[in-house]
Amino acid sequence: MAARHPPLIVATAADDAYAHGLSVAMASLAAQADPGRQLIIHVLDGGLSPRAWQRLSRRLPSLHPAVTLRRHDPDLRKLHAFADRGGLGRLCYARLLLADRIDADRVLYIDSDILCRSDPSALFDQDLQGAVLGAVQDTLIRDLGNDLMPLGLPPEQAQDPYFNSGVLLIDLHQWRREQVSERCFSLLDRKSTRL
Repeated sequence: MAARHPPLIVATAADDAYAHGLSVAMASLAAQADPGRQLIIHVLDGGLSPRAWQRLSRRLPSLHPAVTLRRHDPDLRKLHAFADRGGLGRLCYARLLLADRIDADRVLYIDSDILCRSDPSALFDQDLQGAVLGAVQDTLIRDLGNDLMPLGLPPEQAQDPYFNSGVLLIDLHQWRREQVSERCFSLLDRKSTRL
């Protein structure tokens, strides 16, 4: 019997500082996800303790009957050169490494401090209509504004929407085709102190 839907593929990134948030985020995801659909969770491990990983590995199968947890140990050296702005840690840049680690058409990236209150399948199944990613406009910072103009953006882009990067639906083929990671790392190399 063929599967009704392709797997729901989710990615996140965390270190031990966010281990409890990761546990809550992934538990809420597993509990809300369609139990008839395979759920594959990729974790970019930025320094999780064995205890934190064991807790996550034991808990998720009790919340979803078809969950697979995949741990990735990405090369984080390139992230250490970037500024740790606002105490978020350099791991906030780890989502830029997803296309190199996940062999899939698309992925739903979820920060390790997100609480899922409904099935994320509806979001995962959205038609991106050729866009590289789908995101939601930030509620606090509505547009790029003049603060980002030192990055070399044209003044007319000041009113372009600013999105929250905590939940992203990414078309990994488009991401690779448009070299988004490489372009972001190039910008970070040149302007990291202003981001």
